[in-house]
Amino acid sequence: MIRILKILLVLSIAGFGIAGFMSNMVDYTATREQVKQVLEMAPGTPGIEWRSIHTEIAIDIGFALIYMTKLVMAFLCLICSFQMIKNINSDTETFQAAKHLGIVACAVGVIMFFIGFIVFTETYFEYWRVPILGVATHDFAFSYITMLSLFFIILVQKDYLK
Repeated sequence: MIRILKILLVLSIAGFGIAGFMSNMVDYTATREQVKQVLEMAPGTPGIEWRSIHTEIAIDIGFALIYMTKLVMAFLCLICSFQMIKNINSDTETFQAAKHLGIVACAVGVIMFFIGFIVFTETYFEYWRVPILGVATHDFAFSYITMLSLFFIILVQKDYLK
């Protein structure tokens, strides 16, 4: 039963990655504009305006890093879930090895959300200064980081019970 729950957990991460990627692609213009707004910085940042970025290629790279990370996370979790299903009745070590890509996917997601949204968006570009959106961006990033970290911890635990 524990193994089935972990498979469902990995599939839910894949679903999160796919939904995030599709949301970014379907609403490409608005989402890219949001990245542009972050990189160009919030008004009222006296003395640190030099941090703002106005080049289109940087905006495209920033946006691509977000949606590609979500896609990679989803892809890794889909492969992992198939490996876990294939090895559901295997010994502990074999099933543990089957979880490897799911663990990596969680780490990739945490790194992207932490570096992209906490380090750059909130700290470097001071997006916290933007009323409502700045707080919402932080809250969503924090909840994603928290859940992916929790899933990471659950996945790395050895499964002695089938």
